[in-house]
Amino acid sequence: IGGFNAVFRAEFSSKTVIARVPLTLTPSTSIVASSVATMSYARFVLKVPCPMVLAWNDSIDNPVGLPYIIMEDCAGVRLDTVWESIPTRHQIHVLWKLAEYFAQMTAKQPFPKFGRLFFDSSRLGKPLEDIESYFVGDYPSSTPRRTDATFVDFTVHASTVLQDMWVEAYTARLNAMTNRWKPDPTTGSDDMIHDPSWIIQTQLRNCQVSTWVEAMSAANDLYTVIQGFDIPPALSQACLVPTDFAFRNVMYDPEDEEITGILDWDDAAILPAVLIPHFPEDLMDGPTLMMGDGRASSVSDKLVGDWSSLKEKPHGYYRDLEAPRRVPEFFGQLSDLETNVNGIEGIRFKFIFVEFLRLWGFPGCHWAIKDEIFPAPSLYCADAQRVHKLVQGGFLSWCLDRRWLSAKAKEIQKPM
Repeated sequence: IGGFNAVFRAEFSSKTVIARVPLTLTPSTSIVASSVATMSYARFVLKVPCPMVLAWNDSIDNPVGLPYIIMEDCAGVRLDTVWESIPTRHQIHVLWKLAEYFAQMTAKQPFPKFGRLFFDSSRLGKPLEDIESYFVGDYPSSTPRRTDATFVDFTVHASTVLQDMWVEAYTARLNAMTNRWKPDPTTGSDDMIHDPSWIIQTQLRNCQVSTWVEAMSAANDLYTVIQGFDIPPALSQACLVPTDFAFRNVMYDPEDEEITGILDWDDAAILPAVLIPHFPEDLMDGPTLMMGDGRASSVSDKLVGDWSSLKEKPHGYYRDLEAPRRVPEFFGQLSDLETNVNGIEGIRFKFIFVEFLRLWGFPGCHWAIKDEIFPAPSLYCADAQRVHKLVQGGFLSWCLDRRWLSAKAKEIQKPM
């Protein structure tokens, strides 16, 4: 049992399958349909390994009484459980294949709007390899992992403008909170927290918010940030954006040394390239360095760099990863970069992953400054990803992040 679904393994004499049902019904029916379509699109159109869906139903009108997905069981184990134990040569091979699949997912996709993928019902029976078997539809919210008294189920309409989707989600979350706020029955004042729900009182206290004015300040700052976010054209193209890109969602067969499946497509959607995660989550941890202005910065912020020694190599130079002479040579070229980041193993793998993305044709505009279109793309993308999570996360997440929102709102409002 996870945060969103209960998963069962059913073993038969000839086959083992995985059956999955949602923990709550609304709006999971739409999410089940979208998950199945997204997995099919990734598998048959983009050639990304993910489980074959054997049967599914997105209603409650079935013998199970719940929406469900039955899919094949991918061979192997979760990558995060064996990553530290597999040889470096195998780790590099895994990163090479992950970069290949990631580049395919995040290439420009042929859809006119942003939203979730669904099957086109008018093309039932058509090959799943056919792009016209799919369309981009509305974006239903997903069930929260934790109890949140301000949460409300809602659906954001598919749109060509990300900010319009943000505003729609923001408005739904804000209205949910406003409708729950109750005035003091003795004084009529609505300034202090008097909501009868102990959940909302506890959570707001944890955010160190005690009045409606304080809470609304965070909401107003988020709206300012949304309105002031101007996404450069280079980062506006439609991509299949994975939202949980992590080793725990990668199945790996140690015997064959191959990735057998990529899991968790519930929240993947067609969205602008600015929301693409830069690395698998497992490579994001690293030391914090102090920049020249005294501002703390994650090492990952410094990865928009010059890989000139690597760029001299022809496309496909590292395809033959089993060649023993090439792996040491590759690491040798990374030695200076490794020294610059204190020799952290994860940082070295970041550079390897980025280089592999380049070799697979991943758009360079996501990684390097191009004609000063934007000052620091990695930081710019991180800001967009943070805003996207906030509008999806709800009112309490805004309160928790109110200091960052305040600073970002002031930065946007600052005259040029």
